Amino acid sequence: MATNGRDAVGRGSSSSVAHAPSHPHLTARQRRRLWISTQPGAWMMVLAPGLAGTIIAGVLALRFGASASSVWLRDLWLLLAWALCYCVQFTAARWLVSRRVHRYLTPMIVYGVALAVVGLPLVVIHSAILWWAPVYLVLAGLSLWAAYTHRERSLWANAADVVAASLIGAIAGSAVAGFRPSDIPHEALMAAMAFLMVEYGSALFVKTMIRKFGDPRYHILSVLWHAAMAAGGFLVQPLWGAIAVVLLLRAIMLPMRSERIRPLYVGVEEGVVLAVAFVVILVGVL
Repeated sequence: MATNGRDAVGRGSSSSVAHAPSHPHLTARQRRRLWISTQPGAWMMVLAPGLAGTIIAGVLALRFGASASSVWLRDLWLLLAWALCYCVQFTAARWLVSRRVHRYLTPMIVYGVALAVVGLPLVVIHSAILWWAPVYLVLAGLSLWAAYTHRERSLWANAADVVAASLIGAIAGSAVAGFRPSDIPHEALMAAMAFLMVEYGSALFVKTMIRKFGDPRYHILSVLWHAAMAAGGFLVQPLWGAIAVVLLLRAIMLPMRSERIRPLYVGVEEGVVLAVAFVVILVGVL
């Protein structure tokens, strides 16, 4: 769910988006962008926790003598449905940010139908997953309301997106038990909480480097979050704490530069951080 509807439809002002023509002459590249998220980093944030939960579930199945292949197939089905949920969310966000310009409606409908085809059999066969439905309805509602009100970059909207993505990791970890909320393995729960801390810290850090560069309030908030992450990391796993200290130093020092770092470089760096965090979190729980 971690997407930005306004960025998806263009980086101009919100008014220019709202008054975009309904049937413009689009290039092939622009047509592709109607269907595919323009934020590669968002895909990593959305899918990494679920993939980690899938790996954890398979490893635990092997430890307890269960069939890892059946668990992984179950989780891959869940991840496909989750990826389609993200596709519905970011296309819906584009549609809402544009004030319901028609060209953004078709991708949302197509992804919605695909989600129904993939997701309905999943919840019929594994009905325990429906226990999570109220939570995700609230999170999805917050995310879409943020897009509609042009507050998709707010701290609370970022929090809703990160919580949704992190929870999928915990749900995927419970695949051995048929996705029952009461049977989430400790390892999957710890990994989900670690992803929540890292990904929200990433969102705060990026703000201090780009849109909120030079704003001391966001810098302080980012530093406090990373300090809490480091303290909590050492309590759980020394390796987590050590990595969190590196991220804390980064959160302190880089926003103090006199000049902004180009957003492209910030995005690449965050991709590397998330990839390293993915490995470190798995090593820490397994």
